[in-house]
Amino acid sequence: MNLFGYIIVFTLAVILVLMMRVIFFLLREEQAVEIELGEIEENATQ
Repeated sequence: MNLFGYIIVFTLAVILVLMMRVIFFLLREEQAVEIELGEIEENATQ
């Protein structure tokens, strides 16, 4: 039973880390896209 508990905790920790990495990656991608769009708009107005 104790070993089973460790496996569950370990699995949850791995899933949590993977989710955090995916969310962080998506946030970084969104910021990069916004920066690129901002630069394009600035070039268009000049």
